[in-house]
Amino acid sequence: MYLKKRGINLFNYIMKTRIKEFRARKNLSQSELARESGVARETVGLIERSQFNPSLLLAHRLAHALGTTLDETFQFTPGDLLWKRKTTKRRRTTKKSSAPKRTRKKKLTKKQRADLKIHNNITSELSRNMFRI
Repeated sequence: MYLKKRGINLFNYIMKTRIKEFRARKNLSQSELARESGVARETVGLIERSQFNPSLLLAHRLAHALGTTLDETFQFTPGDLLWKRKTTKRRRTTKKSSAPKRTRKKKLTKKQRADLKIHNNITSELSRNMFRI
């Protein structure tokens, strides 16, 4: 809130990493750097491509493994919004409803209707007699 009143918007800053540059200077592979800093190789790749923001502890470990400081390794620069929504073109399809389709009731034959009537009469008679004391 304080920063917003002062006209500083932290969401307009992008954290750029120079891990790839420092890793190339020391001739380290992603897996070697990951082993030294105690993370998975995929994590180092995601951080290099700015697809993952490391915690302060992880950033410190990476900077220490590269022999640099946090300020040199990670830099905040003004830019576009940090979280941009990726827009992809979608094919327009007919919307399928999640509700089950209504089906027509099948017409009963005369015999089925008579059997159903007898069944209903018997069940109602039984339920009436069950509660008589």
